[in-house]
Amino acid sequence: MHRFCSGALLLAAAVYGVDELQLDFELNNGNLFPAVGLGIGNMQRDRIPNVLGTAMLQHGVQLIDTAMASNTDAALRDTRGLQVVTKVWYTHLGYRRTKLAVEEMLDGLNGCCAVTMLIHWPRCRDDISWMHCEEEEATLPQRYKDAGPAPAEDAWKGSWTALEEFYAAGRLKNIGISNFELPDLNELLSSCKTVPQIYQGNAWQLWFRPEVLQRLREKNVLYQAYNVVNGIVMREGAAPRAYRALADVARAKSVDVGTVVLAALKRRGVATIPRASSPQHLAANAPRPVAAVALDDDEAETIDGAMRALMSGR
Repeated sequence: MHRFCSGALLLAAAVYGVDELQLDFELNNGNLFPAVGLGIGNMQRDRIPNVLGTAMLQHGVQLIDTAMASNTDAALRDTRGLQVVTKVWYTHLGYRRTKLAVEEMLDGLNGCCAVTMLIHWPRCRDDISWMHCEEEEATLPQRYKDAGPAPAEDAWKGSWTALEEFYAAGRLKNIGISNFELPDLNELLSSCKTVPQIYQGNAWQLWFRPEVLQRLREKNVLYQAYNVVNGIVMREGAAPRAYRALADVARAKSVDVGTVVLAALKRRGVATIPRASSPQHLAANAPRPVAAVALDDDEAETIDGAMRALMSGR
């Protein structure tokens, strides 16, 4: 396994040079958070070290997104200098289960990284086809069953209390939520001691859930979008005219379509975690090329309309 240290970040800086590109957003707690990261949640674990080596050393990636359900902590534990976003799975909801899950995740990462912990889903939902609530509970390791009861409808509240405690103790750099719809989001924001720093959600919400976006803006919570590549860049067939509009801007800027999309979202104040493993996609989705794309108002409006059309298929 590759071992990276702080020297890797210095090498990356030497490769790209020092400039005034804005690579980070400032969170509501004052911490800096990379605008563009790399999603590895579904990547084969034996590929992760090589991908991280390329992403970090050659492309300046400093943020990795994964999840407890992906079991990638062992593949990350020998890295140094990265920020990691990971998430409490819905089978681990509830105060005591979440305490155990976070302790185990931090132990698995072995102090390698600054950790941002999110609640992945507020609950398991029978109406989502890939969620298998009863089966997953039945096969859960006994230590979690011993730690606390099967998650009830509002078990996420106890989980948030647990995350607040880890954050107050300085063991988590940031805390947040993922996939919360407006009712749960409102309930959390009205009762929490610590306002979330991060909200991770499907890019689709950026155009079709304005009420969620407005609520997050009120609390200065950073929106981090997933499903950008599959939901927009890879949907040329869903809206060919919209894709051509993106391609025209990308061609004028001499960059990849994906780079233009990420740049437009960054201009909008949205962080992203594109998945990439090929050399071409790692280069196109890297933080510095994205930050270097300058868009005027007309170009940004064109791209925004095209992204909305590709997301909706119209």
